[in-house]
Amino acid sequence: KLNKLKNLLYNNYRAFFVFFFLFLILVIYINTWEFPLTALMAQAGKKMRFY
Repeated sequence: KLNKLKNLLYNNYRAFFVFFFLFLILVIYINTWEFPLTALMAQAGKKMRFY
């Protein structure tokens, strides 16, 4: 029973690590093209505040 639990934990850890790695890549990928987008949105927000 303990061995089964350990195996399950190891598999979950490995799956979590893969998911986290993919998420990290996704965040880095989004940040590369999202930064100019957020800057544009901030500029649009400033213009909207003027009107």
